[in-house]
Amino acid sequence: MPQDTEGALQEAYSVAQRFLATKTHDPAESDECRLPPLEVAEKNTQTWHWDDQTPLFEIPLMRGEAFSGSIIVSTVRSLPPVAIYRTHGTTFAKWVTDYLSKTDVLKTFETTALYLISPLEPVVKVRHRKTGAISFLALPDLREYSIPPEHQDLPLIIRDRLPSRMGRVIDAEWGLLEKTAVSRTMVIKDVIRPVKYQQACDSYVRDIVGQSGGNYCTPRGIAGCVPVAWAMMASSMKKGYEARIWAGVAGWDIDWPSCGGNCNPSQCDAVSQTIWGVHAHVGTTPDGGTDTGREAEGGNYLTSAFNLEPPGTWPGWVPQSPDMNRIRTLINIRLRPVFYSGFGQWPHLWERLARELRLGDIISPRTRGGGTDGHAVVAYGCDLDGYLLYICFGWGNDPRNADAWIDLGWYQDAQIVFNQYWGPDSDASRYQAKEL
Repeated sequence: MPQDTEGALQEAYSVAQRFLATKTHDPAESDECRLPPLEVAEKNTQTWHWDDQTPLFEIPLMRGEAFSGSIIVSTVRSLPPVAIYRTHGTTFAKWVTDYLSKTDVLKTFETTALYLISPLEPVVKVRHRKTGAISFLALPDLREYSIPPEHQDLPLIIRDRLPSRMGRVIDAEWGLLEKTAVSRTMVIKDVIRPVKYQQACDSYVRDIVGQSGGNYCTPRGIAGCVPVAWAMMASSMKKGYEARIWAGVAGWDIDWPSCGGNCNPSQCDAVSQTIWGVHAHVGTTPDGGTDTGREAEGGNYLTSAFNLEPPGTWPGWVPQSPDMNRIRTLINIRLRPVFYSGFGQWPHLWERLARELRLGDIISPRTRGGGTDGHAVVAYGCDLDGYLLYICFGWGNDPRNADAWIDLGWYQDAQIVFNQYWGPDSDASRYQAKEL
């Protein structure tokens, strides 16, 4: 191992250890207090890439003698110290490998590198076993970005700095690690834990291969992450306080597997109808893209479909830039789930790479349709001192891919969607101002 990489790895271990030393959990809402403490395992570390000049390190965690989750950390001050923190399941990298092994991908390609465009956007660089052609696969829908085999030597993927507004988040997170007598309370509200659904395929053949580069549903349409996230929001709302959702329906509370394609083991048509109803209502494209400006309309669909409108003035669902005060109010005080979507720079990176290789008019399909790459999830836990959210990915119930804490400071852009009827802003006064 090169000396500079070894030094960065040792710093990564230090970052992980300092993080574990500061975090606490709410004993009323989590079983963490009854489990052995998590410790850093200084072995089997996996390297990810923020770009080709910035490695990230995924460090396995252990409870006693057993591996349990992992933490992906950065050692550079231009990024937050922690990207993803998982207390259960395998490492994120191991889940990626296992997920690919369920498909025919590894029969055709070999993995050459793992990129973490953001905590919600893993991208795998692969090489075709016969032709040597390089492709990038965006997970979990296996969207392929292909490069012709004559381009064996690619230019380095170098990313722009994160938006300046993220500087406050980044500085605050590093500041928490550097304080010697500080703890951070990270609360998980199990009472509103979403049911884990997955992006299924529709039954119609669409002419979308040339537009999208293909995914595991091609040539059929894929549900998209935004409709799945709204169905998970519906399940969380039903668990917590809203009986009118799927009233009298059985099977809605069964997690779906992480299989891709047709995977509704409960055969709960009501959940599928909600997913595809949102898909149509918000204008999700057959390749799964949704314009960020229309994401909040998914909440309006739930309101209409389940007759959720309360008496009096209905303020509706509103999108806004992530605000930790409001997030803490919604989750920790109001026991309300939060719809969250974020994206990094993958469309921009792909377009830049295509231009440098002179591949012609090859652009990301999500920028073509007015949407964007990225991912939409449901948050049901929050950091009362920092900027972490506890989220359900919406990638099915594979136990190796447990729900995770993600940091809000890694995104090119992001938004939350909430319902203004859920409570006054005055509740946010319980927390210090820490808006993005």
